[in-house]
Amino acid sequence: MKVIPDDIISFFNPQSLAIVGASRNFRKWGAIILHNTLLGGYQGRIYPVNPGEKDIFNVPVYPRLSDIPEIVDLVVIVVPARNVMSVLEEVQQLGIRACVVITAGFSETGESGRKLEREIARFVKRHGIRLMGPNCMGLISMIPQRLTVLMPAIVPEPGPVSIVSQSGNVGYSLVRALTRRGLGICRSISSGNEADLSTVDFLHYLGEDPETELIISYIEGIDDGRALLDTLKRVTRKKPVIVLKSGSTGAGASASASHTGSMTGRDDVYSAAFSQTGALRARGIEEVEDFATVLCSQPRPTGRRVGVLTLGGGWGVLAADALERAGLEVVRLASETVATLDTLLPPWWSRGNPVDTVAGMKEGALFECLKTLLACEYIDSVMLLGVGYGSVRGSAIKNSPYSDLYEMKKLGDIFIKADEEIARGITDLIKTFRKPIVPVVDQGIIDQRGSFVEALQKNGILLLTSPLRGANALAALTRYGEYLSRI
Repeated sequence: MKVIPDDIISFFNPQSLAIVGASRNFRKWGAIILHNTLLGGYQGRIYPVNPGEKDIFNVPVYPRLSDIPEIVDLVVIVVPARNVMSVLEEVQQLGIRACVVITAGFSETGESGRKLEREIARFVKRHGIRLMGPNCMGLISMIPQRLTVLMPAIVPEPGPVSIVSQSGNVGYSLVRALTRRGLGICRSISSGNEADLSTVDFLHYLGEDPETELIISYIEGIDDGRALLDTLKRVTRKKPVIVLKSGSTGAGASASASHTGSMTGRDDVYSAAFSQTGALRARGIEEVEDFATVLCSQPRPTGRRVGVLTLGGGWGVLAADALERAGLEVVRLASETVATLDTLLPPWWSRGNPVDTVAGMKEGALFECLKTLLACEYIDSVMLLGVGYGSVRGSAIKNSPYSDLYEMKKLGDIFIKADEEIARGITDLIKTFRKPIVPVVDQGIIDQRGSFVEALQKNGILLLTSPLRGANALAALTRYGEYLSRI
């Protein structure tokens, strides 16, 4: 096993950092980066560096790195491209080993920028300095230091997910999307042009990072395909990796070259490589969200056989189509299972899979139906569709201008309580049967943040927002489970 050097760890757990190019001018990244680092509540010591200022945001400013009263762990460089080399020379003289270069104007701009980037790369390699960037958005490391050296002002909740992205704005979008879903962030790395440290280096680090449970990587292009393959093989044995690979079309490849200077390579080769290594390829930010949702909240299924329980027939049909297209099997119910469900559902229920509960279901029957499907040895996972409306309906009744009539408030409380019991039941059944239950709800259910959603999220169970998204996410979870079984 490769040992992670201290100079890599310094990026994610620095006890002190300097921001070279810190500014009072909020039109400049030097002001924004310093502001956002302070906003995030960084637990270490911050040293802004600017020869023309005495203090910024009430923090004392130092003229040069050499004037700081200690050798800092990490230097963040936000000066014009032409001045970066002189800062690196001072970094080398002081014996500092870790730098983030936010500054753009390198290989993404053409030949003159490439020449400057090559010069910087040779310098840091010669002197043993590790460099993130250039042309990057910065990084987040919420555990343990609450470090948000980042262009956008975002302070996510700490959590299990880490991101390495060759695009700063895609990385930022992923942080926002996952935060909305209720997933916390451990690290978020904007690797930029990768003059020194690459996506492969960061994937290796995150694979060994005990705080990271799930890795997401946005890739435009990789110089060393073999190193990527070998690293993914090692990492996916320990934790899941979701890859969002762009540049799959001619237009995308051209855009990538002008963005970070990356050469994207053949898309089919990447797809084959990801499949061989157990990495899960997502085709958009939405799929990344969905895959992360199930990977962080559900056990791995042992097979592809799915039972579907739905509170509406249409969603069940959509789910059946989506599951089969995703390579999963909507199994035929055994006669014994049908007989058990007959005792729980109205006489006119569908008697098939998907199990459509239809109107007239007895109180508590939904939970018992779910339990019946999970108990079947021939069912590996269950998709649960259309739940959560009870708490929404209950809130609407309680907030009605007529709520004082006909015991409406009491009825609203009954609906809300029933949904909370369903949520607790889902959590308990997952623990009991060690099979995934993928709840799919209307987006409005999540937006309203009712008691059903709150109760599930409190217990780490996150929701999907359409049968199609649920099916694709469950398929990804299943593929990763199969990969782990094979190895």
